[in-house]
Amino acid sequence: MDPTETVTSPGPEARPGSIQGGDGLGEKLLSSARRQLSEFEAELGLARAKAAELSEALAPTAQHARNLEDLCARFRSRIAELEAQCVHLTRTICARDAEVERLAAAAGRAAGERDALAPLLAQAEARFFSLKASFSWRITLPLRWVRRRLPDRWKSGSRRGGP
Repeated sequence: MDPTETVTSPGPEARPGSIQGGDGLGEKLLSSARRQLSEFEAELGLARAKAAELSEALAPTAQHARNLEDLCARFRSRIAELEAQCVHLTRTICARDAEVERLAAAAGRAAGERDALAPLLAQAEARFFSLKASFSWRITLPLRWVRRRLPDRWKSGSRRGGP
């Protein structure tokens, strides 16, 4: 009901249960109810205006929330990619660690073999240098020089005594 509308009071043939009294109590109650209704409608208008204002103020916040949700989704996707990459790199590192261990073991075996062969090498070098320092090596030097200058009959294919 519009507060500006006037209500006509019922005539003398009032229905049972209607507000009627000789002292105007019904009119006072009706006037008080209209005043309260008017106040409530004013408050309702203010509340609606405030709700519209808050709704406008929340629009950027809602957009910001959607932007943050999109950003979170992208971050989750990137995190999943990085986790997959970490798994791949971890597997690669483990494989390389196993290869390094295998190579370290092989290097240890090679070092052991080298250490075992070092005395044999020292003996062979000692024999070689003693041979080079020997009288027979020095005296046969001219023969070896001549031999290097002559054609090799064995390499040329002729095995007989002549060229």
